[in-house]
Amino acid sequence: MSLSDKDTEAETRDRLINPQLDASGWTSQHRKLERRIIAPGKIVPEPKGGKRSKDSEKIPDYVLEYESENYIAVVEAKSIYKEPGDGLQQAIDYAKMLNANFAYSSNGYGIVEYDFIEDKTTHIDSFPTREELWNRQNKLLKFSDQQKQDYLIPLNKESNDPNGEPMIPRYYQVNAINLAMQKIIQKQKRLLLTLATGTGKTFIAFEIAWKLWKANPSAKILFLADRKALARQAMEGAFKPFGDERMHKIQGKANTANVMYFSLYQSLDVEKEEEELYKQYPQDFFDYVIVDECHRGVSSSESEWRNILEYFSSATHIGMTATPSRKNTEDDTYKHFGYPVYEYSLQQGIQDGFLAPFVVTNEILDIDIEGYHPEPDQKDNHGNILIKEKYYRDDFDQIITVKSRQEEVANRIMKFLNEQGKFEKTIVFCQNSKHALAMTELIGNLAKEGPNYCVRITHNEPNHVDYLEDFQNTKEKFPVVAVTSRLMSTGIDAPTCKNIILDKTLRSMVEFKQIIGRGTRISEMNNKYWFNILDFRDCTVMFLDDTWDGPPSEPPLPPTPGESKGGNRPPRHPHLVVDGKEVRVIGRKVSIYDPASGKESFLSLEEFTGNQVKIIEADFAKQLREIWVDVHNRQKFIDKLEYHGITITHIRQLMENESADVFDILYHLAYGSPMKTRRQRIDSTKKKSFLEKYPDKAREVLSVIMELYAEQGYEQINPEDPNVLKLKPFEKFGGDYIIKNKIFSGDDEYKTAINDMLLVLYED
Repeated sequence: MSLSDKDTEAETRDRLINPQLDASGWTSQHRKLERRIIAPGKIVPEPKGGKRSKDSEKIPDYVLEYESENYIAVVEAKSIYKEPGDGLQQAIDYAKMLNANFAYSSNGYGIVEYDFIEDKTTHIDSFPTREELWNRQNKLLKFSDQQKQDYLIPLNKESNDPNGEPMIPRYYQVNAINLAMQKIIQKQKRLLLTLATGTGKTFIAFEIAWKLWKANPSAKILFLADRKALARQAMEGAFKPFGDERMHKIQGKANTANVMYFSLYQSLDVEKEEEELYKQYPQDFFDYVIVDECHRGVSSSESEWRNILEYFSSATHIGMTATPSRKNTEDDTYKHFGYPVYEYSLQQGIQDGFLAPFVVTNEILDIDIEGYHPEPDQKDNHGNILIKEKYYRDDFDQIITVKSRQEEVANRIMKFLNEQGKFEKTIVFCQNSKHALAMTELIGNLAKEGPNYCVRITHNEPNHVDYLEDFQNTKEKFPVVAVTSRLMSTGIDAPTCKNIILDKTLRSMVEFKQIIGRGTRISEMNNKYWFNILDFRDCTVMFLDDTWDGPPSEPPLPPTPGESKGGNRPPRHPHLVVDGKEVRVIGRKVSIYDPASGKESFLSLEEFTGNQVKIIEADFAKQLREIWVDVHNRQKFIDKLEYHGITITHIRQLMENESADVFDILYHLAYGSPMKTRRQRIDSTKKKSFLEKYPDKAREVLSVIMELYAEQGYEQINPEDPNVLKLKPFEKFGGDYIIKNKIFSGDDEYKTAINDMLLVLYED
């Protein structure tokens, strides 16, 4: 058999590799993921949605499964005129993702194998069979025939997502399930799975429980959650295939006739009668205990579920969390569960395209930098002496309320929401419940959208359960803004949440990660692909910490200049209230994740944009000015900026100069040149006598276009846009047909005039 040089990799697969795989027993059933996307690719934010980066999508040529959802090898195909091993590194990278032990590269005539178990590269003549690879893999696993059978129990296919659609397991979920089963079969008694918020941990927990029960129908499994709502959601959602007759929520009298049990731990929602109820069960009753959000105090002496785990110590404990606590103290997740058997980070989830990327905006208030300095013997609004010489950011809304600061924060929040979309779901994190109440009132009064537009969701709020359910419901418009302190920091599934607003002092990396996780879910049906973080307390400095997305830990963060050393400390009594002085925003910084850095790194949007302008300009091999006056090249340039995560909306917000031309903002960021306003460019154009060569009516039309540009921006000067001349200011000329064919001598002359205007407008 021969192939021409024009034959593609697809033809190599079809004509050469497929027959070889068939001959080795790899039927279509065992290579069903052939050329399927295993990760859709990082989302690039756009003003009205998002698009996938093709460069980051993951599409192996073949994923070979020993049995369903048991990845064992990856094969990459290359054209015949390439070396057989040219695709080996790519195959290795995919195999690492899938936790497969073998990687292959082939041009159809030669095959190169990498064996992860032996750490060895070999040139071979034919693909190994399924049983050959399993036997080689089993030298590592050391499974008996029965253990192999238990390990290969298929996943349940009946679990649905919150929208009622069948759950299709993602590769990392399969990895987590298989590795957990492997360790359990190998008699490991304590396991930890660490996966970012929004990655489907409850679904993973269900599939593990399902396989354990199928392996041993007499097994008893306990699922511990930290909130009643989470336990209920698990029973009614992911665990539903067990059936009501096999599930039981532990409350009241002990029930020993079921398979799956659900209970609560370490939560304000725990009922008193449940606290000691577990002692009604024999200590060896449960075979497996799955602990959801297991970072919440496994070793803490106050932890209700520490006692539960100690009581059922003979059971296998499986911990699941996005944020393991690593303090080298009693409150150490690893101390109980050990190091994770599988980890899937937020960074990886964003890069794969399963989690939403984000843009960070820091608002810097003068009072937070300068502090609040009372006069000698000054009293607050209630007659209490202000005892400190100066109050700083950490003090505000903890031990002293400065009303003017609260009012300015509320004003900036509403300005931000008006920019981003007034009805985009938003969570505002405050210092405490009292602070949350004040912010709820202020934001609600500014919004003027009715009493349910902005609500407080804290334990102090009588209707917080109803408000929370409505906020999470994608079909409910209200509430739009949820103001909270701690209640919504963990375990809350709000897929449409577009904005996370921080006016809360944070010193805990665990709590910070949990809060950020409230925005990471993607909701394509609701056009939610990315989210914003608006930060008033410099909490997002934690992004710069090495522990942000690396080995989980919780180091103390030193106070920044102008801050007190206290963290989330209880307020002194009495709580002080002052009207305060005028509060101003003295700085605004927008930051974006830098995908080129190779690690979790953030650049200011100014720096990032300037760098990208230079890079893209080089790609075009033209000067920025030349690109900008050509509407086709301009649009390509804008598209390329957006591909790298820089939208025109963000650029305009960046400088907070509504009168500046986008071109001038970009030129300023890239080259440091002074910014001109659109009005300045119009005045300069008129001084150059550009209009004088046109008849009166044509000159008048061009003047109107210039005024529209001065008011609204460059989009109004576009010879290719048929809608510009349909705007109301042009009605007096008789509409677009009259303008083009009577005032100008046809479409070509009109376009020439606009292009000439662009050349003059953007001259130095």
